[in-house]
Amino acid sequence: MPFATFPANITYASTGISGDQQTIMILTEVAQGGGGGQGQTGTLTSILYYKVGSGQVNTLNWVASPPFGPRAISVNQDGTRFVAGWILFDLNLAIEGASLAQFHILWATTAWRICIRLLAQRDLRGHPGHRDRNSGDAHFRYRQSDVRERIQLPQMIAGRTLFSSDMNTVYAVADEGVMILPVGSLATAPQVAAQQEDVVFLSNTCNSASISQTLNVADLGGNNTPFTLSLPSGTQGIQLSATSGTTPAQVQISVDVTAYQTAKGTTTIPLTINSANSINIPPRCAC
Repeated sequence: MPFATFPANITYASTGISGDQQTIMILTEVAQGGGGGQGQTGTLTSILYYKVGSGQVNTLNWVASPPFGPRAISVNQDGTRFVAGWILFDLNLAIEGASLAQFHILWATTAWRICIRLLAQRDLRGHPGHRDRNSGDAHFRYRQSDVRERIQLPQMIAGRTLFSSDMNTVYAVADEGVMILPVGSLATAPQVAAQQEDVVFLSNTCNSASISQTLNVADLGGNNTPFTLSLPSGTQGIQLSATSGTTPAQVQISVDVTAYQTAKGTTTIPLTINSANSINIPPRCAC
């Protein structure tokens, strides 16, 4: 292949094996612009599965738009569930043409490069993943279909991933070579996050006083990590006692209720946490 050719332009099939090694599955892109027989258009993808000793290979055909990405397949312990691209399947439902869940991803032209770690059940291997490990390093970590964690990586994972025999290291095909991820130390690595997903302020038209709540910012790895806080530009009536600090920290959020007396319903304002020293991408807190 010529230089600067990304793995997705080379690899058109991926193989996954169940934890009990009794089921082999292959995800392969067949053709662009294929039809599903019911007016569907998109990329025709075939999922082949073989039960060891059965002597028969079965095929599931899917038409997807955008194309399945990442172009990888991961199988759980007994082969009953698997992740192909961005879709979670139950084998019995897949035979009937249905899926369990689709990941909520902002699709772009490089969607195939997004790496997904699914934690829908303990023994489900993701992209990357392993049947005996319930934590792994990835661009996204999911529980069912909700994003739970996002990890910053130096490059996009663009192909196959493998765990070391001691389960402490992941080796992954990346945009510019092989990426080595020390997932065994993930729990102690700097990871900044707010201990509350939402800070709720309740008031009424009879109350014109300022209301304050405490936001706790911590490092999930137990480290002392610098961070910054920011509100959307132009936000009125909200004051932070500090816009930067080091974990663990408590920040007072004060709201001038008169700035929202004419607002109807609930007003939600995102509070962004940033940390250049953290390996994770801290989720936004809402107030």
